[in-house]
Amino acid sequence: YAQGIQLVTQLLRDAAERKSLELKPIKELVEEVINCFVLGDKTLLVLFHQEESADNYLYNHIVNVMLISVAVGLRLGYNKSGLNELGLAAFLHDIGMVEVMKIAMQPRALSVEEHDRIKEHPNYSVELLSKIKDIPKIVVDAVQQQHERINGEGYPRGLKNGEISEYARIIGAIDVYEALTHNRPYRKQL
Repeated sequence: YAQGIQLVTQLLRDAAERKSLELKPIKELVEEVINCFVLGDKTLLVLFHQEESADNYLYNHIVNVMLISVAVGLRLGYNKSGLNELGLAAFLHDIGMVEVMKIAMQPRALSVEEHDRIKEHPNYSVELLSKIKDIPKIVVDAVQQQHERINGEGYPRGLKNGEISEYARIIGAIDVYEALTHNRPYRKQL
């Protein structure tokens, strides 16, 4: 878990500074998580419930979403390749938040304009990921689509039903669950 926090901290720092982003350490972390879960070690899932401060909630959120996504993928019977893709997409799902962190960290309800700006973060994510050589398109699609909803009321493109990738639907559901069950700068956990 600590390794994941360290990695996401560096990833977001590099993204904010427009440095090149490396997939290899993320792939290695996801592989290690998969191996733990396949061997029956559920320790990482216990850490999901730890409290985070307002200053580092995004780091914990990203690691938590990746952990739960891999666990769900395993329960759905994904093969190793699918688990790796899902875990990678889950780890990268909020990388575009670096563009809107000042807005997202407000300890109050956001204005309509601020919320609209936050809703652009999947597109910022895709922009950042487009600079990574050899990133699978299925991963980029999942990152861009993770806020889309079956009824078409999601964002950024208002996709519906089968237009949304399975990975994005998994990550989207877990993203909401994780956000609701942890404190955020603007509200207490539910």
